[in-house]
Amino acid sequence: SFFNGFPLAGSTSISDAGNYYAAGSSAVHYRDNRFSLYFNSPATSGELATLVKTNPEVPYLTIVNEVEAANTQEDNAYIFSIPGSDHLIVRGNIPRSQRQFEIKGALHEPGKLLVLELEAALKTAGISVENKVLSPTEGSTLIYTTTSPPLKEIIAYMLRTSDNSYADCMVQQLGKNLNENGSFEGGEDAIQTYWGSRGMPNAEWRQDDGSGLSRANAIAAGQISYIIAASSKETREALKLGLKPMRGNTSILVKSGYISDVRAYAGFIDGMSGKYYAFSIIVNNHNQSASAMRRQIESLINEFQELL
Repeated sequence: SFFNGFPLAGSTSISDAGNYYAAGSSAVHYRDNRFSLYFNSPATSGELATLVKTNPEVPYLTIVNEVEAANTQEDNAYIFSIPGSDHLIVRGNIPRSQRQFEIKGALHEPGKLLVLELEAALKTAGISVENKVLSPTEGSTLIYTTTSPPLKEIIAYMLRTSDNSYADCMVQQLGKNLNENGSFEGGEDAIQTYWGSRGMPNAEWRQDDGSGLSRANAIAAGQISYIIAASSKETREALKLGLKPMRGNTSILVKSGYISDVRAYAGFIDGMSGKYYAFSIIVNNHNQSASAMRRQIESLINEFQELL
């Protein structure tokens, strides 16, 4: 494979690994490495919901359905699977009396599905397919070339949509390009080497993945602020394309993120002096609801702005 690392960090929580936001990295990135499951739920709480279909159809998956109906308005169903396995379990509950209720999951081996769908499309078009593996240059003819969008557009999309898979892929790509090691370890080393050469203290820096899903990550808020502030003007302008105005204050651009009991914000504050300021706030192991912590952080950021 182009990448030699694991699609997800080994420290990723098993409760995250099968869900759409933990789709991971892969040399072949197809359908954003995710798929959807659709359920019909009965009217009675505690009864088993029916798995109606998946989109796209993934014929090689074995799906164990343990999803029940509940008196709730929320999606409390989670998918348990790991990269390399075609077996997954869907467990939890969804609202009662639903039709085609969607749950999104991680597609850990997108290349396998791509091969199946490409083969089906070729056969539909009347093109015969031989089950034979060839090297990229052996008897091959180039039929099509596509190029990616500019990197700044990819980063902006990743930030706007909080696409963890894109972040994981980019860290492994950095490792491949700069260290000939397409893994999270190779990417972390490339990042630390670059920012260390630019004066950023990195003794506290530990990065197990690109997305931040791993609880083994340890990065100081000051380091994130340093990176934003020390980036080139072109890079900062590209970052702003992916940031969103903070609730109730369009002069503050932010990217927020969270995992259980952790919430983080970073971005730019348009200060009262007319200057832009980079900032980062990370709250670990808080004991409040996510919404309460969000309100407190945003209140604190507004207070910062009044001082700048």
